[in-house]
Amino acid sequence: MSLKEEINALQLFVKDGLYAEKQECKNNIEQAKELLRDQLHSTAKRRHEFKDLEWVAKFQLSEIRVTDQPGFINKILNYVRSEALSQVITLDSKLIESNKMHAKVADFKYKPTFYSKINLNKFGKSFNCTLGEDFTGLSPDELVRVIVSNSERQKTLESMYGQLMAPFKYMDDKRISLDIGSISKIPNKPIWDIYSMVNELGEEFIKKYGKVKLTVVDDWIQLGVLPKNIRSEYQQVIDIRLDFAVMSLEAERKALEAQKISFDLNKDHLKTGALLGGY
Repeated sequence: MSLKEEINALQLFVKDGLYAEKQECKNNIEQAKELLRDQLHSTAKRRHEFKDLEWVAKFQLSEIRVTDQPGFINKILNYVRSEALSQVITLDSKLIESNKMHAKVADFKYKPTFYSKINLNKFGKSFNCTLGEDFTGLSPDELVRVIVSNSERQKTLESMYGQLMAPFKYMDDKRISLDIGSISKIPNKPIWDIYSMVNELGEEFIKKYGKVKLTVVDDWIQLGVLPKNIRSEYQQVIDIRLDFAVMSLEAERKALEAQKISFDLNKDHLKTGALLGGY
């Protein structure tokens, strides 16, 4: 499509009320989830399965951890010495800013990538008005049905919106005006050439200003790039909180499989430590 056609398609999405419906779905999910939590919190059960819908609501303990970033980074540098370091280590933007290190690291920044964002004006917002729904008084089953239906609809609308917005991150202008508002092209968080930074600024610089990407670490553990026990070595549990989650049984199954893998990794670590006389 041409730029004009892409703009028209996006404006139609807003004027047809689909942009408003997308946000309304999110609000409905949050409200229904809060009401469901209040109803289930006083029960003895911590897991409530809704078999007809193939969804589950449950309370679960979640660990809050602090990470020894310098130690973690030092360990990673023992295993990885290539441009792949940029995948697992980034710079701590707050530390860079507070220590006024922008000029020192500027030459190590990769070519920026962008995302697009819509900003509605008064006319655009006139298509974004919703009355809102009140789910007070609904039973747990009814609340879960609200969450399921709105989740499915939100997923569809988010996909449509993402496809409509995608072309604008490649536009030449940083901002274009529409009759419903404007679209801005905004840079993503920078990606740094950590490998070159280590070679030129030294390991101590990266250990001081670097930050580990924990989700990538998990992937690399599965690939065998990093040792199984690396997270337990450099992360300390400081608190436990009680979370409430509502999800499909399929999503729960995948989450439990991931937890089992993590448990098996830690169990292997404990066995190894015991054999070595470390425990």
